[in-house]
Amino acid sequence: MSPSPQTNVLVALPAPMEAAVTRILAARDTFRILPSSSGPGRLSQGQEPAVVVLSGDVESELLHAWEASCPGVRFVFVSTDPEAVQTLAEMAGLEEWSWSVLRPEADPIEIRQAVRTAAGAQRALKDATNARNAVDSAVKERIADLESANRELSGARDAAETASRIKSEFLANMSHEIRTPMYGVLGMTDLLQETGLSEVQRDYVTSVRKSGSMLLNILNDILDFSKIEAGKMELDPVPFGLRESVGDLLRMLGLRADERGVELLSTVDPGVPDSLVGDSLRLRQVLTNLVTNGVKFTEKGEVELTVKSDPAPAGSDAAWIRFSVRDTGIGIPEEKKPSIFGAFNQADASTTRRYGGTGLGLTISRSLVEMMGGRIWFESEPGKGSTFHFVLPFNRHGTAAAVPADVTALSGMEVLVIDDNATNRRILGDMVRQWSMLPTLAESGPDGLAALRVSSEASRRFDVILLDCNMPEMDGFAVAAAIRNDPAMAGSTIMMLTPRIARRTPVEAGSSASPPT
Repeated sequence: MSPSPQTNVLVALPAPMEAAVTRILAARDTFRILPSSSGPGRLSQGQEPAVVVLSGDVESELLHAWEASCPGVRFVFVSTDPEAVQTLAEMAGLEEWSWSVLRPEADPIEIRQAVRTAAGAQRALKDATNARNAVDSAVKERIADLESANRELSGARDAAETASRIKSEFLANMSHEIRTPMYGVLGMTDLLQETGLSEVQRDYVTSVRKSGSMLLNILNDILDFSKIEAGKMELDPVPFGLRESVGDLLRMLGLRADERGVELLSTVDPGVPDSLVGDSLRLRQVLTNLVTNGVKFTEKGEVELTVKSDPAPAGSDAAWIRFSVRDTGIGIPEEKKPSIFGAFNQADASTTRRYGGTGLGLTISRSLVEMMGGRIWFESEPGKGSTFHFVLPFNRHGTAAAVPADVTALSGMEVLVIDDNATNRRILGDMVRQWSMLPTLAESGPDGLAALRVSSEASRRFDVILLDCNMPEMDGFAVAAAIRNDPAMAGSTIMMLTPRIARRTPVEAGSSASPPT
């Protein structure tokens, strides 16, 4: 074992006592006694005392000089008056732990122990100072490394952002350039379909038309996605009528839903303001994405759009409106839910998937909703369908009438709703109640005829019959014919409800009919 390092000790006491203390300390190899004539700053480097033993009546300036030349030095005062030493220490500004008092009559063991304790404290402080300096040096080096790494990361980020922006601008330009001739292709196929074609040729042209439409949809998605990534997507808030926009959108999407055999339903709560200011084009784009997604992933059943008012956050004067699109489709698997709003993600991502599309629709919808100051979320259960919600703030514009201005002529009229779809019956029932009409709901043609017979036997008559065209077992035309052939039930105004233009005419059914809804 290597010997312990010696502790430098300077003894500056009156002659008799100095000699005694020096002799006691020198008897131990652990202490190196420095010349008593040495003063602060006179010793060479490495010879600075760790402990100074001195009398309690020295000048405070001497203590300051020792502290300045030997940082961390400890003082052992030999004095019979501890209070006087404390006063001296306070005047010199010494910390309590940097000094101690030793009685002149102390025995050698006490003297050595006092000096040893002071030396240990000085050594501990020195070690702590060295450790702190080492830590400070390591921290400075680490900070320098981090700053260098941050500069490199910042440069890499800037390069990546530049590359991403260039890529997005390229995609946007290319999508635009490709989309323009696609309009020409689709226009020519439309004109070609109007010419005299054979059945085989018409099938070919129809296939070209459908494929061109699919390609155009893909290009539109890529164009929008590229604009959003490049930061070039801008909003254009203008006054618009909410109910008119929703109605026009559903009429446009109704044919596709009908082709898949899916009921497309909608309801707008009467408390929702109608005259708003916002980007109606982007609103329609989000709704189109969500509704077409619902139709695409629904084999049978329905897709329903509901619009309601949402409570406004504190301090907001805007009208907050919630849009919900519910479908009865395949739903979203649990493992897909966290990434469903990510780019190029789909609920069915298998290589044999039956559903087309780019997987950008929900990504674009989320970006547009957030750009308009709203939020979007969803609920889904695999095999039972999904519901997508989004909430948007709109400024009100002019009067915000939620229902037609004058419906007094409809008040009290009795209405029979015959529809096999429960959701549609509910919507129609709520609608006519808003107009102060009295609805009776029937879930099938036979149930509707039974309600008509009961009304006839009670000498009552329904003013209006809302009749679904497409029902199982007994469709709307058969019900209308039965009503026409029974004088007891005749006399009501029949409005035929159909998602498309029916192949049979109202004259054949013997009833009046409404425009397609």
